[in-house]
Amino acid sequence: MSRRLIVCIVQLFLFFLITISTCSAAFQLPAGLEGERASTLIHAQVLDLLHESKFQELEDLAADLRKNKARFTSHRWQLTAFYQSFAMAKLDDAGWLDLISTVESWRQAYPESVTATTALARTWFGYGWYARGTGYAKDVPARNMALFKERLHTAYEILVNDSFSDDCPGRYHLLLLISPLLGEKRLLFGHVFEQAIQFAPDYPEFYLTVATHLLPRWGGAPGAWLEFAEWVAQHSGSDSDLLYLMIVLNVQQIGGVRDLQSAGISWPRLQNAFLKLEQLYPGSQRNANHHALLACLANDREALRQVVEDKNFRFLAEFWPRISIHDCLAKNELPPLHNLSPGQMKTHRDRLDGQVFKDFLAKAQSGDRLAMVMVSQMYSRGEGTPQDDLAAYAWLMVSGENQDLCKELYQRIPKHKRTEAVLRIEQIKESLTK
Repeated sequence: MSRRLIVCIVQLFLFFLITISTCSAAFQLPAGLEGERASTLIHAQVLDLLHESKFQELEDLAADLRKNKARFTSHRWQLTAFYQSFAMAKLDDAGWLDLISTVESWRQAYPESVTATTALARTWFGYGWYARGTGYAKDVPARNMALFKERLHTAYEILVNDSFSDDCPGRYHLLLLISPLLGEKRLLFGHVFEQAIQFAPDYPEFYLTVATHLLPRWGGAPGAWLEFAEWVAQHSGSDSDLLYLMIVLNVQQIGGVRDLQSAGISWPRLQNAFLKLEQLYPGSQRNANHHALLACLANDREALRQVVEDKNFRFLAEFWPRISIHDCLAKNELPPLHNLSPGQMKTHRDRLDGQVFKDFLAKAQSGDRLAMVMVSQMYSRGEGTPQDDLAAYAWLMVSGENQDLCKELYQRIPKHKRTEAVLRIEQIKESLTK
C-alpha cells in the first residue's frame, strides 16, 4: 500500500469521525437560561436551519430532543418549543405562505418523516390562528372564523392521513390542540388523549392541554380541571407530583387559581414537587420564584420565608404574572425582599440580564447567528442593556433572520437615524471579518 493511499485513508477516517461527532452533538441551552428566553433560543435555531433548508439538521435536532427527552428547568420537554417555532412567526399572508412552502419542501424531501409532517401541520395551525386572532370568538368576523377552521382542518388531515416510519409526541399534542376547536372532532379528544399517554406517558403537554380545556371558560365544569389533576397525580408514576405542579402553575398563569386552600389544591404535593425540581435543576431561579408564588397562595409564611431569604434567590417578574411579590410579602408579614426596595430589586435583575447580554454579545461578535438574534431581542426589550431599536435592527439584519421583524424594527427607528442604522450594519459586518 502506497504512502499516498495511507494518507488518503487516514484523512477520510478523520473526516468521518468529525462528521459523526458534529451530527450527533446534542443541542444544549446555555447554563442559567430559563423561561421565555430559553424557548426563544430554540425557536431561533429551528428557523435558522429552516431558512437555510438544512432539513437533515432539523431531523437530527428533533430526533435528539425526542431521544434524550431534553427538558427545560420547568421539566417540560424542549421538543414542544421545537414545534412551536413553526406556529409563532409574526408574518403577513405572503410570509405564512412562504413558510408553508418551505416546510412542504422539507416534507417532500422526507416523505416518511413524522417531524416534517408535524412541523407542516403546526405551520397550518399557526396560519389558522393568524386568521382568527386572539380575541373572543364572538368578536371574530365570520370570514376569519371560516378561514381559521379551514386551516385547522388542513392541519388535522395532514396529521392523520400521512404514514410515518416512526411517531412523535408532538403529533399527538397537536391533535389534542386541534380536535376541541373543530366541532365534529370534539368527540375524538378523549380517544386521542388515551393514545397519546399510551405512546409517551411522560410528555407533560398532553396533561396541560386537557386541563386547560377543562376550565370553565372553555366549557368545563367547575373543578373539573382539578379532578383531572388529581387523577394524573395518581396514575403517572414517578413524575406524578411534577405533572400535578405543572398543571396547577399553568392554570394559575391563565388566571384560574387565587388561593390554594379554597380551591382544594394539595400544597404538600406541590412542595414535594418543588423538592424534586431542586434535585433535578439545582439553582433554578424559575423554580424558586414559582415556589415562592405558590407558597404565597398557600398562605405558608414559613415556606415563603425560606425561599425568598435564601441568599441566591433573585426575584424575576416574568414568573409572577398575576400577583405582586410585594403584596405577597406584606400579607405574610415578611420584610421587603432581602430588605431591598423595588428599585434595588430591579438593579439585581438588570445585573443578571447584563451578564446574559454580555455572554450573547461575545458569541454574536464571533459570528454566532443565533446569538445575534438574542442580542437583537435584548436590545429591542432593553434587557441587560439600554433599549436601542437601531442596534436591535442592525444585529437582526446581520443575522439574516426574520426579515418581517426587521421591517418592523426599521419603522421604529426615527427617520433621521436610518442612515446611521445602515452604517451600524456595515460596522458589524466589518468587525466580523477581522
